[in-house]
Amino acid sequence: MTADASWVGLAIGDYLVEEQLGAGVFSEVYLATHQVSGKKYVLKSARASDSAAPAGRTNWYATRAYMQITGAIGEAKPDTVELLKTEYRKLKSTKNDGLIAVHDFVQKGPLNYYLMDYVEGQSFQHLLSDTHASDRRVFCTTVLAVADVMTQLAGTTFGDHSDLKPENIIVGGAGKVTLIDPGYFGHIKMANSKASARVSVTTPQYYPQMRSDDLLALGIVLWQAATGVNPFTTRCSLENVATNLFSDDLIEVVRMSEFTGNYFYSSILNLPAMRDSVTVSPALGSVLLKALRVTFNDGKLSCDHGFADFADFSSALAKAIS
Repeated sequence: MTADASWVGLAIGDYLVEEQLGAGVFSEVYLATHQVSGKKYVLKSARASDSAAPAGRTNWYATRAYMQITGAIGEAKPDTVELLKTEYRKLKSTKNDGLIAVHDFVQKGPLNYYLMDYVEGQSFQHLLSDTHASDRRVFCTTVLAVADVMTQLAGTTFGDHSDLKPENIIVGGAGKVTLIDPGYFGHIKMANSKASARVSVTTPQYYPQMRSDDLLALGIVLWQAATGVNPFTTRCSLENVATNLFSDDLIEVVRMSEFTGNYFYSSILNLPAMRDSVTVSPALGSVLLKALRVTFNDGKLSCDHGFADFADFSSALAKAIS
């Protein structure tokens, strides 16, 4: 029995499955109650590797797997059970109040799932989608809380999150944040094969350079929180932009990205037009640009070194919204 057949109403081990909380390309998530203690938990199960992806949702960006294919970047199909195990081991490796707590991994016949705590709250993406713009400062405070968690995780065995996006941030009471569903950059067994390949399991709208860069990802989340728009959703081409708006170094970065088949980062070329429509304080605007590692020099969008680490990011953002 795979996760593609709904588990709702079934007894899985000691747990009664009550409802499906969500479904992604690689897994499905269920709310379950322990039949003795009555405590609620979440079961996350691998989907069949050859199953169709669930229908998309407006303004939600799916985690997918990508790999380099002869000068281009294409979608990959990793073994979903191996991917689930990798995610479980990553979460199990580190205990932190801002990281979802996981318990057992069960692999019994066709059953492949792990058990985690049930956290009361809503995804940050849900809040961004359903709440009015008057809450933008509150949203920036949520991003600040995430940066503080990432500062705590720096240097631990958890390493990078690799899929830091609003959908993977649960916001609970008093603004407490909990991070879930890390991504993966590395080798993994492929579906229906004994071979492994190097893949990027992430969301390119937050990892446009297709490398594990949580600091840039949180910068993109901050832009979305402050303005209501994700800046990395509409691809561009150097052939269709006024190059006089950009410095030579930024154009070269975009050109090299396109040369390897990665067109995701070219969305940075939309930023000058977006900047003109953004209404934020000068202090927050400065942080937004630096978080995306760009700046405006003599009217041109140029590369910037950005923030040194999450602590540096937190400090600047805290001052900008105080």
